Amino acid sequence: MTTLKYGRPVLGLAAAAILMFAMGSHVGAQSGTPQSPGPSLPISMAQAVAMALDANLDLRAEKLNLDVASHSIAIAKASFLPLVQATTSNGSAKSVPSDFTQGTQDITSNSIALTGSVRQETPWYGSSYFLTWTGRRSTQDGGFSGFNPRLGSTLRLDFTQPLLRDFKTDNLRAGVETSERRRVISDIQLQQRVVATEAAVRFAYLNLVGAIEGHKVAQINLDIVQQSLDQSRSRVKVGQSPQIEIIQYEAQVASTRDGLIRAVAQIATAEDNLRTLILDPARPDFWQIHIVPTDTIQLVPREINLEQAITTAIANRLDLAAEQRSLEITDLNIRVSHNNSLPSVDLNASYQSEGTGGTQLSYGAGFPPPVLSESRRSYGSALGDTLLGAYPSWSVGVTVSYPFGRTANEAAHAQSLVLKRQQEIGLKQLEVTIVGQVREAVRLIDNSWQRVQAAQTAREATQQQLTAEERRNSVGLSTTLELQVRQRELANARVNELQAMIDYNRALIQLERVQRIQ
Repeated sequence: MTTLKYGRPVLGLAAAAILMFAMGSHVGAQSGTPQSPGPSLPISMAQAVAMALDANLDLRAEKLNLDVASHSIAIAKASFLPLVQATTSNGSAKSVPSDFTQGTQDITSNSIALTGSVRQETPWYGSSYFLTWTGRRSTQDGGFSGFNPRLGSTLRLDFTQPLLRDFKTDNLRAGVETSERRRVISDIQLQQRVVATEAAVRFAYLNLVGAIEGHKVAQINLDIVQQSLDQSRSRVKVGQSPQIEIIQYEAQVASTRDGLIRAVAQIATAEDNLRTLILDPARPDFWQIHIVPTDTIQLVPREINLEQAITTAIANRLDLAAEQRSLEITDLNIRVSHNNSLPSVDLNASYQSEGTGGTQLSYGAGFPPPVLSESRRSYGSALGDTLLGAYPSWSVGVTVSYPFGRTANEAAHAQSLVLKRQQEIGLKQLEVTIVGQVREAVRLIDNSWQRVQAAQTAREATQQQLTAEERRNSVGLSTTLELQVRQRELANARVNELQAMIDYNRALIQLERVQRIQ
């Protein structure tokens, strides 16, 4: 037989499943396989995996984490949305004249104002702005006003640009990046759940096929000892053997039938385990449907390149990828904590433009001054002066602030550096663990294949020994006890061969698993 050698690259997960299981006959319809009541569901391993990915409740819950992470990104980005605000007000004031030029009559003023503003923290270099426009109308009784009623328009822009702290990064921008990386981690965790589910389904499917094959082996063993019992009864009837021989064979039949009963129970347990993985619990026949695997155990020798298998695992391990994303988040926290420990140096600029309209009064000489003429200036003219900057004012300045002493931000920065060193050590340890798991999986495949070959050889030799013992017994050269020993040896050899085949296929699945998840 072909031995397992290291040399050929490891096959993909789907290809391995196809190689491990070839389409076979309807297992449930084979002789000796117990049938459960209820409808049958013939499925292949690939179909079982697909059903599990669609119906598994753990996967459904894990997929919701992606939605949660996506909403977290939207929440973080909402900090950069412009905030628009509008305010209207109506006011009135009454006061005494403040000097003799206002006369002696009380001054009463009424005003209506409308204010609109836009405020935004921009995602670029930490800058922010605050834009405000105000339109107002006021009237005055008493005193002397240049405009009555007065129409006014004011436009003001305040802009702040960090020059040191918050220039390269800040809490808001880092929050968006962190949320995006957490979204990636959630996606990786979903992939981990998918791979784990696929492996669990393959193991469960294999266990069910193995339980069915084990039942068939138990049935064959029972048929052999039952045939021996029938032959013994015939010999006793004609006086060729003592009565005790029948009792011995009856005991062996009872013991073998006990194994057959346990094999039936193993099928039911394996079927329930697979059912909970692939079927939707909401379906009405969840517990009644009979799962019939259509794939059979096959022996396909695999040639595995150990170094290539390790390289594939390091490149594809999802837990390693998740740790790398977590390390990126730590790097972000380090940058933010370093930024927060810097002095604050901000460039502040403001600009304001005003326009005035309404009824303008011209006064003559004397006291109180007489009104000589009136001229009207529309609100459109006042608004035009505002937008064109007819009467501007502006200012530019720099604000510097820095607390003395070791701040909490400096302590947080030092703490983040320590955390990063811990994560880097953990990352290296995880890589060592991955290499060890792959090496162990490859050794298990090699060992399992050798066990299969040894079990096949042992079963063939035991079969030949039983055949020879039956010939010797038929001519009186062997005792009943010796024949029973050979029968038990063959029964054990068949079970060992089946278990070796199952373990070999499990080892193949395990290698594919450890190349993706722990």
